[in-house]
Amino acid sequence: MQILPYKKITIKHNNSKQEISKIIKNSTEPCKLFGNSGSSKIFCGQCNSDSFKVRRIIKYKNAFIPILNGKIDEQSIIVTMRMSHMTNLLMSIWMTGAILGFIIFCLLTIYSLFTGEFNFFYLIGLAPAPIGFLMINIGFWKEVERAELELKKLVN
Repeated sequence: MQILPYKKITIKHNNSKQEISKIIKNSTEPCKLFGNSGSSKIFCGQCNSDSFKVRRIIKYKNAFIPILNGKIDEQSIIVTMRMSHMTNLLMSIWMTGAILGFIIFCLLTIYSLFTGEFNFFYLIGLAPAPIGFLMINIGFWKEVERAELELKKLVN
């Protein structure tokens, strides 16, 4: 289990480094502050002659959309997909609160064992951790599959 999810892939290609760079550059536009949902391009970000840093353009909101950092070689593209730094920060804060909630739940449970007064309200402390885990895993990994598929279709 990864605390901060990422995926590293290698995509083989038969084109030259310059052709692959041109293909990715032609499918990429600069990212706008409030989204690129009306675009006909596949990705937004930056593309250089031997590397790129892009994310897929979507028509819906998803804070967990992966950022693709790629290095273009003569025979392959090495891509690392990760969440944005802001999403990592916010989910770290969320999970810290979830851990504190779990600790408080444990302390209240121990307290209720001594007093004999268990309140089901204490169980709320257990909810944030699995909710955060599900948000990360559903939101990020679904988008990783889509981004990987789009990139493979583009270069092959």
